[in-house]
Amino acid sequence: MDVLSKVIKYYRRYGFGWGSDIGERHAFKVRDLALKIFDDTRKIHGMDGYEKNLLELASLLHDIGRYRSDENHHIAELFKEIFNINIDFIQI
Repeated sequence: MDVLSKVIKYYRRYGFGWGSDIGERHAFKVRDLALKIFDDTRKIHGMDGYEKNLLELASLLHDIGRYRSDENHHIAELFKEIFNINIDFIQI
């Protein structure tokens, strides 16, 4: 499973930062707009597919901080599972 598929799978489990399908619709709308802007300005920025993939991940995860709290530690688990990153040290 690629990183994007993992992000969508795990993040969907938690409502894309909103705890409901509203969050998922919002995240995909942000992604669609970000990728359209990327494509429409490609001649200006000259970036390629790697940067576009990063933008896609970032746009889907832009509300990820809505989960980080002592009661909702599962976002730290998401980072561990998907990116092999430990973010337990982050205090928000």
